[in-house]
Amino acid sequence: MSPITLAISAGCPCGIGPEVTAAALASMSPKHPDVSFVVHGDEGALADAGALRGVRWDELPRVTLAPATTLSADERRPGPPSMAAGRAQLVALDAALDTVLSGSADALVTGPIDKAAVTRSGTPFLGHTEHLAARCGVPRVVMMFAGPRLRTTLVTTHRPIARLSVELSREAVRESVLITARALLTWFGMRSPASSCAGSTPTQAKGDSSGARRSRSSRPPSTRPAPRSGPGSRSSDRWGRSRPTARRRTGASTPWSRCSTTRRPSPRSSSTSARR
Repeated sequence: MSPITLAISAGCPCGIGPEVTAAALASMSPKHPDVSFVVHGDEGALADAGALRGVRWDELPRVTLAPATTLSADERRPGPPSMAAGRAQLVALDAALDTVLSGSADALVTGPIDKAAVTRSGTPFLGHTEHLAARCGVPRVVMMFAGPRLRTTLVTTHRPIARLSVELSREAVRESVLITARALLTWFGMRSPASSCAGSTPTQAKGDSSGARRSRSSRPPSTRPAPRSGPGSRSSDRWGRSRPTARRRTGASTPWSRCSTTRRPSPRSSSTSARR
């Protein structure tokens, strides 16, 4: 394996990011002689984290500190981030990204950010996905959670319910599926990846300002009334709003949110399902 360099943004200087970074590198750097690490974060926060975890940064092999900011002890005090800490975590993220874009590092690893603190400091911030896409000039991206056997991508991220009727469309689903398929072919070496679409109950992350307009009365799918079938019938979407159902040529009524991207059923199997 060729040597690689990872650029790390340590996240919020008032949060757990610097401490997790120190502990992870103390464990990982001796075990991976082919990997170098460049850590971007607040100088004082990284020093505090090293002292707390008993980590001497200068003794870690192939670990380089690249301080992005120098906050005072009060500005980096653990707890709710100060205004200066809100700005500092975005500065560290951009510094780490610049290291990758310049070719000095091969990949970016990001620590947790307090989105609300970044926004309060003067820069609207929805999340890493949107910020990195904007910085890299990429108009359409998807967020992927990659596990050993399952890779999951999201059609929408950090959006209030009121915007879903505009942003969640068949074209958006199709585009997300195609981007995911290309990634599975290119980055994961899959010859013929199979994919499926599924909906989920909205959640609100801590500090996610987009959740201000999200519904407080969302019910899990298991508690929603079952949709009625038949010509002209209506069903409830995942937020309890009534909507018409679409009819296939087989006569089966199907809500728009149900879709499968694995393969198109044959007319015979569709007719059989419809009769059932």
